[in-house]
Amino acid sequence: MREEAQTVKFTFVGGAMEPGGSCIHVCLDGHGLLLDAGRLQDEDEETLAEQMQILREAGDVEAVLISHAHPGHISMLPVLIKAYPDVPVFMNQMTADLARCMLPGLKTPDGKMPMYSAEEVNGVLANIRILRFQGTTEILPDIWGTLYPSGHIGGASSIMVQGMEGSFLYTGDFSTYQQQTVEAGRLPRLQPDVLLTASSCGDNPVIDRETEEKRLTEMLLGELSENRKVLMPVLPLGRAQEILMILREKMNTGILPKVPVYMDEQIQAICDAYIKNPTFLYGPLAKRILKGKESFYTQQIRPARSEENTGELLSRSGPFVYLISQDTMLPALVSSVDGPVTILLTGDAGDGMQMSDGNVRIQRADLSIHADQTETVRLADQLASHHVIAVHGRPEAVNSLAEALSSDYRRRIYRPGTGDELEIQVRSNRCERVKTPAPFTLGKLEAFSEKDAAEFFKAWNIHYPKRSLTVEQAAFLWYGREPQDKMIRMTDGLSQEEMTAFENDLLSSGYFVRDYRRMFMLRPASDEELDASRRKREIKIQDVQQRVRDLLRWDFIRKIGVYPDRKAAVVSVDFPDAVSGTEIDSASKTLEAETGWTVTLSTSMNFNAADELIGRLFEGRMTKISYYRDQQRFEGNLEGGLMPGDEEKMEAFRQKTGWKITNRSGADTAKACSAVQHDDAYWFLPEKTGMPELKMSQATGLLDLVFSDTERPLKASIRLDASGSYFDFVYMTPFAGLKHAAKIREFVLKSGWRVHIAWSINQKMVMDLARYLCEAEKIEVCRTPSFMPDEMAVRVVTDLQLPESVIEAFREETGLNLYRK
Repeated sequence: MREEAQTVKFTFVGGAMEPGGSCIHVCLDGHGLLLDAGRLQDEDEETLAEQMQILREAGDVEAVLISHAHPGHISMLPVLIKAYPDVPVFMNQMTADLARCMLPGLKTPDGKMPMYSAEEVNGVLANIRILRFQGTTEILPDIWGTLYPSGHIGGASSIMVQGMEGSFLYTGDFSTYQQQTVEAGRLPRLQPDVLLTASSCGDNPVIDRETEEKRLTEMLLGELSENRKVLMPVLPLGRAQEILMILREKMNTGILPKVPVYMDEQIQAICDAYIKNPTFLYGPLAKRILKGKESFYTQQIRPARSEENTGELLSRSGPFVYLISQDTMLPALVSSVDGPVTILLTGDAGDGMQMSDGNVRIQRADLSIHADQTETVRLADQLASHHVIAVHGRPEAVNSLAEALSSDYRRRIYRPGTGDELEIQVRSNRCERVKTPAPFTLGKLEAFSEKDAAEFFKAWNIHYPKRSLTVEQAAFLWYGREPQDKMIRMTDGLSQEEMTAFENDLLSSGYFVRDYRRMFMLRPASDEELDASRRKREIKIQDVQQRVRDLLRWDFIRKIGVYPDRKAAVVSVDFPDAVSGTEIDSASKTLEAETGWTVTLSTSMNFNAADELIGRLFEGRMTKISYYRDQQRFEGNLEGGLMPGDEEKMEAFRQKTGWKITNRSGADTAKACSAVQHDDAYWFLPEKTGMPELKMSQATGLLDLVFSDTERPLKASIRLDASGSYFDFVYMTPFAGLKHAAKIREFVLKSGWRVHIAWSINQKMVMDLARYLCEAEKIEVCRTPSFMPDEMAVRVVTDLQLPESVIEAFREETGLNLYRK
């Protein structure tokens, strides 16, 4: 017991008596920290300025803790970082990846412009500091923060903060029921002095999740059976992924018909962020991802391809389901639909929506991802805090929850509004400090390595049998030497990179596995798991691909090719020249140390993607486009010449692709080793004119030395033109030949000969490749594929949709498009 009461001060900058814009300033032990940094979506600049004034009057901001990545909890971060440039922003890795997806997509209240520039978003990302679940970290001097899984969405956290003057738990948005994508939120035995709880569904009764999913399924079945097109405006983060998993399950079991299911670009980006972070997800889903299997996407469920604009998609015949981000302009979208359409709303999306068009039907299903009143009261009873503050909810929800909580006379209930200050006197710091599960530690001085795995496995099983530990707790078990009556500083002396390496060493040893109920925790392997690990002879290809994704954490990977014969993985991206080689080198070293495999970056640019980007930037004004490989430059004719804003677009293109783009009227012609697109041939020329050429026999012999079997042209002939002799290389397609530009350039420089890539396409080879790729995915092709020279494409006749992976693999090999009839 302390002799004097200590005061913790809370200032509610936003999110009090309102369901969004969560932002709470806390003054603890003389330090100022912020819980979440959200603003209301329709908030004007005047209201934002008022909130920032409230924040400045509340005190300094020395640290920010983010519960999850919904806009109502992160949308003020760019403004905050401008005001406090050096403030660290603490969150877990998945929340950081999701914030990277969400912040650029925030729009101004009129929905026409991005809310923040790329520079402002990057300023936020630079200040992010990663915390692990249940890893206690000193965020400020003598103030410790711990994140616990709260359910709700991927990465969502409840935040425990402990200081000398007291402790509090901020639930953030939470849910204690099991979802399709994330585990139910669970908290250990904590005793915070103050509980701040979200109240979004504080006036709701118990929600029967199974009943609501069944109702949604029946509703969809009815609409689709009437041949209607279903548009589903959804929250792109959380609810969209839940619905996709429900659709996948119901279609796979035959409950719903297998109609096309599309998703917009933002939903796709968030799904990809989920796939990158399996340890934050529901165990069965996480295991499927870790094994390299498809999670959200199927033959029916897929992103809307870039070549299919929204208008073309909506005008298709037959029923389909289209998930669109909630802030999409629905009336304009509905007007593009050909045939009867149903708008199926979930949660709070589209409250009060009406459509005058008699062809449009509006339906609603409730799939809440928030805790209801019963769950919230149960959590408050478990934590037994003396002070409970209800925030983040409509006034009626907050008041209803407060009434339910007040049934326990031992706790005081607070219902502050935005702008209010609340000082709470804490007479006894009740929090149980986070400790290692038992007193025993190994007290090692040297770093853990795989050779120590057997010893560590034995000690863990003897002293903590059948116990799962966080990575921090396992590290303390290996290194710890502190007295047990102190707070255990489990991350002292170990950086996040070292902690990650420690975790990877444990898992790669085969002696330890993840706890699939709590993926962020580890446990000793069972006898069966240990035997299976010892029998494992070779790492699986999908494991290599997943590990490369984990190491790079890039959102823009197109493909990871694997070559078992040389234990090499090759990463393909649209614009490799815009990517730093440092990350690839680091990933390759780590992968080689773990598995014996290496990873490199493909140097081939996706010229189709570059053409699309040029078209979007210049709105079709740039024509007759050529590219110059050695100069890393595109060149074209800008109709009307340079206009205001064109130079900024050129710089945006350079930053995105790593290549320059110039207007032909002001550009030099290509020189040196270059290949020029849109001519009838591709040429590679010696760097110096007049350099000596090898004799014909020597140059022919050099082909075998320079080119491997996979790089060698199908045919190499010697031809003559006005400038003399040259080699004519024939490949499956000229685009396929350009993939070997580096080797061709090497041959040119060593031989002194010119090389010409013939503009010819081996139709049989490209049609055979199309058939092979389809059959590998069990897609039956009804007859021989057709080559369409005017479209530079191959067409296959099949009743099934072509997966994006097949189209992309064909484009990567040939440079041509592939589509079905």
